[in-house]
Amino acid sequence: MSEDSSEARIFRLFLVLASTTVLGLVAAAPLWLTPGLPNSDDSLTHIFNFFAFDRQIRSGDWFPLRFPDHGLAYGYAVPAYYPPLPYLLWETIRLAGAGYIVTFKLGFTLITILAGWTSFALGRALFGWRGGLATAFVYVLSPYVLANLHFRGALAEHLGLAIGPLLFLVIYQLVNQPGWGSYLAATVTVALLIVTHFLSTLLYFPFALLYALWMLAGAPSVRAKGFGLLVAAALGGAALTSFYWLPAAVEQSGLKAIDLAAALAAYLAELVAPAALLAPAPFLDYANPHNMPELGLPAWILLLLAAGALLVRWPRLPAHQRGQQVFWALAAILALFLASTLAAGGWRQIPAVTLLQFPFRWLGPAWLGLALFVGGAANMMPHLSNMRIPCAGLGILLLLWFGVAGLRNLPLEPAMLRSLGVAQVDEAHINLAGLRAFEYDQADNLRNECWVWAYEYVPRTSGLSACVAMRDMILAGPPVITDLPPVHAQLQASQLTPNRLVANVSSPNPWTLSLHAFWTPGWRAMIDNQPTVPQPLEPLGVVSVPVPAGEHTVQIEHAPTALRQITRGLSALVFLIWFALALRRRPKLAACVLAGLLLLLGGPALVASRASAAPPMQDTAVEFAGQVALQGYALAVGSEQVRLDLVWLARMEMEASYKVFVHLIDDTGRLWTQADSRPVQYASNTNRWPPGQVILDRHELALPPELPAGHYQVRVGLYDETNGQRLAVVDGQGEPVDDQILLAYVEIGR
Repeated sequence: MSEDSSEARIFRLFLVLASTTVLGLVAAAPLWLTPGLPNSDDSLTHIFNFFAFDRQIRSGDWFPLRFPDHGLAYGYAVPAYYPPLPYLLWETIRLAGAGYIVTFKLGFTLITILAGWTSFALGRALFGWRGGLATAFVYVLSPYVLANLHFRGALAEHLGLAIGPLLFLVIYQLVNQPGWGSYLAATVTVALLIVTHFLSTLLYFPFALLYALWMLAGAPSVRAKGFGLLVAAALGGAALTSFYWLPAAVEQSGLKAIDLAAALAAYLAELVAPAALLAPAPFLDYANPHNMPELGLPAWILLLLAAGALLVRWPRLPAHQRGQQVFWALAAILALFLASTLAAGGWRQIPAVTLLQFPFRWLGPAWLGLALFVGGAANMMPHLSNMRIPCAGLGILLLLWFGVAGLRNLPLEPAMLRSLGVAQVDEAHINLAGLRAFEYDQADNLRNECWVWAYEYVPRTSGLSACVAMRDMILAGPPVITDLPPVHAQLQASQLTPNRLVANVSSPNPWTLSLHAFWTPGWRAMIDNQPTVPQPLEPLGVVSVPVPAGEHTVQIEHAPTALRQITRGLSALVFLIWFALALRRRPKLAACVLAGLLLLLGGPALVASRASAAPPMQDTAVEFAGQVALQGYALAVGSEQVRLDLVWLARMEMEASYKVFVHLIDDTGRLWTQADSRPVQYASNTNRWPPGQVILDRHELALPPELPAGHYQVRVGLYDETNGQRLAVVDGQGEPVDDQILLAYVEIGR
């Protein structure tokens, strides 16, 4: 009998997992029906952030802290502040061989399926199998989850919506079965939510606290022990993830300084009127701010029927279920209130709420509460013996209507890159040219009005942190004026990457050496093996160091700060303690967590360790009209392309914006292939290089199929992009000798 019962439970679990998986697939289906990259508020942001994340890993940086190519190639410290788990999940898919767009679609689909599993698990724990299935159906197809998936494309928040139900599940388990097993599960769940979406953690915290107090109030025998374990789990989860959130919270100088008054005004303006929020539309039109949905008529009917069933069954309901139904109803009402204009007066007294950015985020907890309220009613159906069949049929029809109402008006539009004339973003557009176009289109969207949170990753130490300044720099590229004198230094770089410079320098005068990178926490420098503190150089806020006259060895690099190193050690220590306890108390949980960590971190670490070394730097000293000097290069010849890294040193401020040309020429003078662009793969204008700035400028020459094997010249020069006038190569006396430089000979075999 027990064997049959066990087999039945396994079969039922399989059916439930299959059903919730189908739910997730249905909810995510519009992603796959859309050609190319689906259009949403954040789809381009995430695809190019992930492109940068993957690019850094493949270049050897297995846990990046900067995206060097973002922000006009000054670099944004996105991964230092954005939670790490979402992009690590995507990277696992990417390393399995998927393209960027398939990774985007599959990643969001798997997260949506996960939301079905976690909401079912919570609903089942509270209300049984039927309650769990109804909860999962309402939650996964809830208008807010669908809007977040298809209109907003908010990756971390969507994953937060999937993990959020687990937080309440572990609270429920810890109060009902206080002990080491529940504590260990609660600790890892808190940690999981923090590294998923810190704002979701803040959002769920008040509801989790209220739920814990509500549960403890009904369990006086375990009140003290349960409360202690809950606090310990919260602290343990925070300690496990201190490597991420503590530096992100403390080292705020790497982010834009937000005007709280303006942010609060924007937050209040986004509050939704109750009439719009609760509108009983038969099919949702997502007409509220940021395409947020109304409650809808099928949801109203479901909730009214659930309330009716609760009233009918109330006298015979166990106290446990009564308490759960009441709590989740109140929690949903509270969350809806917080998202509405009714809460405006209270929010004016709490300016810190602007950290949430958008008040509609309260709809996530609201819909979890509503889904659980409906799930509780579904659990009552077997007890309504006279009405069981008609109630079940009506409930199924209403649930289907509910799902269709939310899915009916979802968009099926591909993302565009207007400045490139691309009407549908495909895999071929996910590259540096696409990133440049995306940044231009972003700035173009801000022509009429700058949003308070725009360019939040431009550090506050930069004059570009003001939205108008960064927008205009991208759109118009005005010259940058400094008070720095011309630089007469010579530089021989032995290593130059976006995150590191090692060079021997000499100069008759003191000078300021800067890199083409925003100063953010983590930059450090040494001159002649003596530490020196890098500073942001006005007005752009690029990282710089003062260099004395004479000959010196200079090293500048971006690395984890002292705080980040300490918190990494703390997180590692706490994890070892947690893992040792879990091996004894919950070995299956320990094995799952270890497997997950190896899956998420092992692949990136392995790929980064196998990254090919950069070609060696070659010294050169070529002066271009006394304005800029070519101080080195690195050359790599492949079967399909020639890669050339140029090392520029700005001598003085330049009024013109010069393009760099690289030509591949045979001995007869025939031009076989060329690359012409602004430096740093079209990200940088020479007229914003301050004197003393060192620039790594990469060019890739595609070799035509008809190119015969042989001996070729690589020639380099600069020209004014407005009139095509080339910048003269000059000798030691400043006299023009040519308008280009024969940089190297290469042998190409075909």
